[in-house]
Amino acid sequence: MTITYITGAAPSSAPQCNGGTRAEATCRDLKIVVCTPSGAPSAPSCGAPKLIVTEPNAVFHLSGNQYAIPTLVAHTNRPDGSTGQTTFAVWTRCKTDVYAFAYSGLNCPDADVVMAASTDLGNTWTLGTVDTTNFFHQFHPDVEVDASTGITNIAYHSMVNSFNNYDVLMLRQIPPGTTMVGPAIRVTSVGSSASSDPHLAIATGSTGGIYGEYIGISAKGTGAPGGSHLYIGHAKDMRYGTYGQPPVNAPELNNHVSRVDY
Repeated sequence: MTITYITGAAPSSAPQCNGGTRAEATCRDLKIVVCTPSGAPSAPSCGAPKLIVTEPNAVFHLSGNQYAIPTLVAHTNRPDGSTGQTTFAVWTRCKTDVYAFAYSGLNCPDADVVMAASTDLGNTWTLGTVDTTNFFHQFHPDVEVDASTGITNIAYHSMVNSFNNYDVLMLRQIPPGTTMVGPAIRVTSVGSSASSDPHLAIATGSTGGIYGEYIGISAKGTGAPGGSHLYIGHAKDMRYGTYGQPPVNAPELNNHVSRVDY
């Protein structure tokens, strides 16, 4: 059993954080804890936290509407015959240092989805990328192994317009036995803009607050080609709501589930 989480400030000596000069702001430690079940109702036995990576460019808000999308870490474990298991961790990072922009207000101009993989229960990690190739935002990743095929699924949001405020749902897959991320698969054909929901602006003011917090995925299959289903829970503004007096129609953000068959 494994647990991943993010701490607050990174150690002040971390070189990734410029010697600690900004450890209190954008630097975050991503960690994993490995636990051994003891059988209910006894508590599991857990080891000491292990560092996945010190992330110097954690995300707080995204530019293009100041969405509040903090860096979080998601992980999954893929059973592997040779090593016991491979652990994949995914998170959102800012491609650039927000401190390089004097008036950024910690709003990231280009968010990416990155990953790390470990084959020794988190003692060592190999860093990699999921989607970092363009200037659009990619964010809110989640990861899940399909036990029937060994395919690892990574789902996330990706902006698709030049204003960086209109997104679709994307999927990438890692074949069994490898750590190589496959090409992007577009899951939703119609885009969504969270900023079009008036309740977001009303509830959070000018800083932006939530963005359909967050996405979640689940995969199950028969092991045969075409016999697997991936379910992705996410938020989209697919219908109009009525707001205020006199009534005004505007998009509203609601929970949706998309299914991918493979």
